[in-house]
Amino acid sequence: MRKSFTRSCGWIFDSYNREWRQYQNCLHKRKISVKIGEEVIRDHFASWKSRLSKIRLGYVQRYTHLVRSADEEAASKEKRVDCL
Repeated sequence: MRKSFTRSCGWIFDSYNREWRQYQNCLHKRKISVKIGEEVIRDHFASWKSRLSKIRLGYVQRYTHLVRSADEEAASKEKRVDCL
């Protein structure tokens, strides 16, 4: 279970970390460049926030699915043992 979880969800962790670093870089740039209009900045960060939350949601859904399928597999193995 652990290996398949790592393999299946590794890309989600990588994507999340990559997005988070880019978001932090944008925060840093925002402090430096004051020329950009406030509305543009607000829209830009709203889109980043949306993307991060989608990645988080995808991770949670994938993790829930993997745990549920592992529980079902364990339950089916217990049933097989009971039948013997």
